[in-house]
Amino acid sequence: MITSTEKTAIMAENKIDYIHKDFKEAWDLPSASMWVLTNKGDMVCVSKHPDVYELLEAEETLKSVMGFEFFAILTCGWAAPIDDLGDLPPSKHKKRRRVRLVVGSDYDGVASVIRFQDKPDETVVDAGMARGSLADSIVSLQKRKALAETEDVMTEIKQLLEGDTNE
Repeated sequence: MITSTEKTAIMAENKIDYIHKDFKEAWDLPSASMWVLTNKGDMVCVSKHPDVYELLEAEETLKSVMGFEFFAILTCGWAAPIDDLGDLPPSKHKKRRRVRLVVGSDYDGVASVIRFQDKPDETVVDAGMARGSLADSIVSLQKRKALAETEDVMTEIKQLLEGDTNE
């Protein structure tokens, strides 16, 4: 059964794919990018960085995804069969394939949608099964986001209780 996070990730990836169809570097983007799903149903790019991990760890990124129910990271790279990898990086594997990856997150979980350069009309959806440093970084950002949003709500409640609304 497909989860709501998977459905949203698939929709987000389709919107982002449509945007990138005309890019010359659609499979070798110069930067990873962070996208949010607006209340109008649009995917909007809110930040970019050449290093996907620095993008995910940046305080600016956290601030840019606050208040949105769903965010997604877009990046490109190499994929290879996991069973065959051992210690070999995917970029060095003889069965490597160029991929564009969208990893989306909401309060219910994480889902990724992979599109392969050699079969761009096909996607692979992976709900919650992703592993590795990128998956860990996405989960970490979602946890930081939830904590920051909770702290903001607690501050607002405290101000209301104290009668300090700053208005």
